[in-house]
Amino acid sequence: MKWYEDPVYIQQCEKAVEVQNEREATIGNVYYDMIDDRAYTLGATRKDGIRAFTPLQVSLENDSRYTWLPTQSQLQAMVEVRGGLGVWDLFKQFGDWCGEWGGESGHFATGEQLWLGFLMHEKYQKRWAGEDWE
Repeated sequence: MKWYEDPVYIQQCEKAVEVQNEREATIGNVYYDMIDDRAYTLGATRKDGIRAFTPLQVSLENDSRYTWLPTQSQLQAMVEVRGGLGVWDLFKQFGDWCGEWGGESGHFATGEQLWLGFLMHEKYQKRWAGEDWE
């Protein structure tokens, strides 16, 4: 299964209201259409099976029909590294969190799910409870 078809990740992203509020209609972003039940890439045709649409086709900013599915790199960019250090510190921080919460919870089965869980924990002090962030 491709990451943008993962129903758990889609649900986690949909329920991550704080992350959805940070979304911007950026070319290349992946959105899940909750009505059509499929993923789209904004403004570019991709070879990996995701259909494309242009910013003129839909207003993404305030439309709950579309759930932004951030990539791992987008999630990483949203995390604030403690102490403002570099990428090594980000991965150390992530590794420490994975050892404490990521693997033991059983709620994260993919890299995208882990990074979203880490972001939600670090930035918003929330944990995935199986159906929603608490």
